[in-house]
Amino acid sequence: MTGRAGSQLSKIWQGIADRQAAEIRDAFLVSQNVGTSSRSILGYVLAVLVILLALVMGGLGLWFALRTLGLVGHLNGIERVVSGFCAVILLGIVWMARPRFDLSWGRPITAQEAPEFYALINEVAQQLRVQMPRRVTLLLSVNAFMGRSGFPPQPALGYGLPLWFAMHPQERVAILAHELAHERNNDPTRGGLVGLALNILAQLMYVLRPEGQVSGDIIDLFTKMLQWLFSRIPLVLYGGLLQLVGADQQRAEYRADLLAAEVAGTEATSAALDKLHLAGLYESALHKHRHQPERPHVFLELRHMWDTMSQDDRQKRRDEYGQMRLRLDDSHPPTVDRVRVVQAYHYEPKVILTEERAARIDAELAPFIGPLADEAYDLYREYHG
Repeated sequence: MTGRAGSQLSKIWQGIADRQAAEIRDAFLVSQNVGTSSRSILGYVLAVLVILLALVMGGLGLWFALRTLGLVGHLNGIERVVSGFCAVILLGIVWMARPRFDLSWGRPITAQEAPEFYALINEVAQQLRVQMPRRVTLLLSVNAFMGRSGFPPQPALGYGLPLWFAMHPQERVAILAHELAHERNNDPTRGGLVGLALNILAQLMYVLRPEGQVSGDIIDLFTKMLQWLFSRIPLVLYGGLLQLVGADQQRAEYRADLLAAEVAGTEATSAALDKLHLAGLYESALHKHRHQPERPHVFLELRHMWDTMSQDDRQKRRDEYGQMRLRLDDSHPPTVDRVRVVQAYHYEPKVILTEERAARIDAELAPFIGPLADEAYDLYREYHG
């Protein structure tokens, strides 16, 4: 009975998410000027409360520390021990929850190593009127991201080599423009109060989660139970915050798609998004290239698979993704909806990546292909045994 009730509740919630996702999509089909949701205000309120709570805990921890050191008030021995314990606990939690902006994954690549690549990034950034990323990394996955790195946090771009080589030149511009567009598309989770609050909660979830197997020791069991219980608090707050700002987060993805279309053109942007349905072929490319190599490297093997897939198989994958409606706390709307929105507006490309220029960038990235491909295959083998 419980399972059946849970299944019904899941269907009801999924139906609500479907309708909300469809409403966001339909609003962008009518106009690009889609406002924010009213419930996002509650998200910003919750974010402020999380940040204030962290500041208050830090202030209390500092006050207890000063009392312990005898700089504030006069305490006897027992009071000093209690005060010191409170200071350690509060300051320890605040230290663990401090925001991190270290995007250390991926292989950093400098302007000296890839001047043409950096020139393309800068050209797209200028078209979008956003800051040039201070850090650029190459990834081994079919992925790209725009985030923050260092202190003070500066824009950081990650671009997957499989995604770069599997895309045609103008589609590469579309992916690049989409990521850079996040610097001006009002995504609540990529900066500001909401981004800071999510960062704090994510760090707390990470440090509080229990690790390792539970031993027969009663103390170890009790400790892990406490860790599990305390880790639920930031987990619930994190999920609740994403639910409140999730609609705005998906709106930001649509805005980034449309800004990318303004730079790379509608045709290239919709084609690049459509190819994201085929990302699952990466593992097949890794396996095939390791055992039956036909292309110079695995990333070109992936491109070959994408380019030679039949239209029937492509449509099958589109349909499969179209049926996988996402909750509004997920960061991206369904890809089929994103393609539909982009195709509703026509833009000619402003930044054109010619085959010759793309080839020069490929040559700059060539030294990174072998190490990243080997690392990707090692991960694939580790996962599949």
